[in-house]
Amino acid sequence: MALTMLNTRLIYIGDRESDIVAMMRRARDLGHPAGWLVRSQQNRMLLGGGKLWAQATTGEAWGEIEFSFAARPGQTARRVRQYT
Repeated sequence: MALTMLNTRLIYIGDRESDIVAMMRRARDLGHPAGWLVRSQQNRMLLGGGKLWAQATTGEAWGEIEFSFAARPGQTARRVRQYT
């Protein structure tokens, strides 16, 4: 018996090496609505030319969250703002 989740949007969250392009393309090709949040420390080159961050920030932000990171050894406390 197959489980169906009508009106459900899946969001995949990953860090370090979780940008699995084959899985992203397969989900797209199957027509599954999915959002991807993959953190990137390096501004990678894209196959068609250009850089990742410029491409990823071309759309309009859906939302915004702001929070504080506490101080840690070697790092000062700081405010962080993320856009989705």
